[in-house]
Parts: sequence; C-alpha cells; structure tokens
Amino acid sequence: MSQVTSKSDTPQNTRDKILDSAEDLFASKGFSGATLDDIAAIVGIRRPSLLYHFASKVEIYHEVMNRLIGPQRDRLAAIYEQDFDSTFDKLSAMMLSWVGYVSAHTNYAKMLLHSTAQGYDPEVRFWEESNEARKYWQMTLEDGIAQGEFKKHIGKAQIFALTGGYTSSFLILCEKDTQGEIAPQTIEQLKADLIVQARALLLK
Repeated sequence: MSQVTSKSDTPQNTRDKILDSAEDLFASKGFSGATLDDIAAIVGIRRPSLLYHFASKVEIYHEVMNRLIGPQRDRLAAIYEQDFDSTFDKLSAMMLSWVGYVSAHTNYAKMLLHSTAQGYDPEVRFWEESNEARKYWQMTLEDGIAQGEFKKHIGKAQIFALTGGYTSSFLILCEKDTQGEIAPQTIEQLKADLIVQARALLLK
C-alpha cells in the first residue's frame, strides 16, 4: 500500500519514507529493476519532490546501503577489538553476529543476491559498501594466518562466500511461517552449520 505524505510530514520524515520504500524495491527488483518513479509512487510524492531529497537513484541506493550496513559494521569493529581465547573464536563471534544481522535484515540478503545475479556495477558499488563491514573478517583471517592458527592458502573469497552468499541464499530459500518469519531454531541451525564449515575450512 502506498504511503501518502501529509502537510505534517517533515523533510526528514519524507526522506525516511523514501529510503524505506527504496530499500524494499531494491530488495525485490534489484538496483536496475527499481525506478525513481516506482519509489515516488510508493511514497506518494511526485518525482521532482523525490529529487529534492536525493539527486539520483544511485545516491538513494548508497544511503540505503549505509543504513543497512552501518550498524553491523560498527558491531564487527567492536568484536574485532575484543580479546578472545583464539582467533577462530573471534571470527566465529563475527560470523554469528553477521547471521543474526542478515536474518533480521533480509532485504540486505535479497540485495546481495540481486547484485550477484546482475554482475558488478562500479557506479552502484554494492560490494565496496559491504566490504566496509566485511573487512573485519579479512583482518581477523589475516591475523589467524600470521599466528599460524589458520591454513595459509585460505583467502577472503572463501570466507565471504560462506558468510555472504551461502548465508543469504539459505535465509531467502528456507521455509518461513505465515508471518514471513524464519523459525529461531532454523537460524540457530544455520549458525551451527557455519561454525562447522568454517572450522573445517580454516583450522589446521
């Protein structure tokens, strides 16, 4: 159902409505499939009004990504600074935090799959935005290799595929209840599976 703005709407409220609507559209149609007219229609404003708040669809996309990824980036940064008994324990904490994040923000998972299917777009920069958060996985991976805890031949691609593509695909495809929610035990099973796979992948 379209959201109609009123005279009581502030510029910030309208801006938030634009981002909310755009996020849903990018998740359902991908960047290339969503249009400014689509976004404006859902918000209940005209295209010129939308362009008053954002100069382009690319700018809207980047702001949507920043809203999605920013809090999780900060969480991973905090985990990276904590002390753990092992580097694997630290990486595991990051992976579990990531699964919790993606399961609560399935629009990100859908946007990831759209970006993978549509191919790399240097203007959209989906992967650059995501890597601002995932760089903490890479740093932890490099720490584990340097300390002799992880296998030397393991690269970030394997970890990104495990925590990104596998996790996103699982959450999108798994069975949901009538409210569209994923059963908590399903998410816990995913977390357990990831740790088992990461252990086999990383540890000597």
